[in-house]
Amino acid sequence: MSIIPPTDLKDYISEWNAANRAFISRSGTEVLMGPPVELEQKFVLLGKILDDLASRGEHAVKIDLRVTKKSRRGHFVVFF
Repeated sequence: MSIIPPTDLKDYISEWNAANRAFISRSGTEVLMGPPVELEQKFVLLGKILDDLASRGEHAVKIDLRVTKKSRRGHFVVFF
């Protein structure tokens, strides 16, 4: 199964690292996607995270979206 980002995120993503299941952004941010489940929700969350970071003028080194719906409880991890 391939992981294809939505059109609005395609300019953000530079490459896909299949071994780590992670996207690398054009600015070097590693976005860990984990297993190819709940992808639509993960991409929506990624868009919100990126908008929030941009509004604050901040840049993440790593964004971890690997948590499952059962364990997520509205949380994600962003590393600065």
